[in-house]
Amino acid sequence: MKVYEKHRLADPMKRKAAQREIAVLKRLHHPGMISLYDLIDTPKQIYLITDYVKGFSLQTLAKA
Repeated sequence: MKVYEKHRLADPMKRKAAQREIAVLKRLHHPGMISLYDLIDTPKQIYLITDYVKGFSLQTLAKA
């Protein structure tokens, strides 16, 4: 699960990047890629419900 805090999406560049990620995940259906199962939009957060990938965090990998 990935959570976007809406107050952090006030920057137009960040908001556009989040919208682009959501649009791609909605269209993406491939056995080798994570799938988006649900999108929950609350007043303060946006939750992306995806496959669970055991072993490492993509955030950790991005920092390497």
